[in-house]
Amino acid sequence: MCCLVALGAFLPRVAMIFMALFSSMFDGAFANWIIPVVGWFLVPYTTLSYVLLWNWDHHHLNAFSWILVAVAFFVDIVNLAGGFAKRQQVPGYPSASY
Repeated sequence: MCCLVALGAFLPRVAMIFMALFSSMFDGAFANWIIPVVGWFLVPYTTLSYVLLWNWDHHHLNAFSWILVAVAFFVDIVNLAGGFAKRQQVPGYPSASY
């Protein structure tokens, strides 16, 4: 079970690395290289869905594509919040409450 969780956490990042190295999908999707790098660290599902939908819809996004990007952003936020909540349950981990 832990392997599946780890795979789900790293799968969008690995996919983005392969897409950047072996295809031209990132070309034109972003104005500079900073946004995809920050997206790789913070919101990988959102970045991956944006790039895939950008290329699927011939270099523009319609309303349905933006809804899918918003769903991916929600998944990223839930993952970040879930990780924070699980860290608080670890014995000996310093809590944020004073």
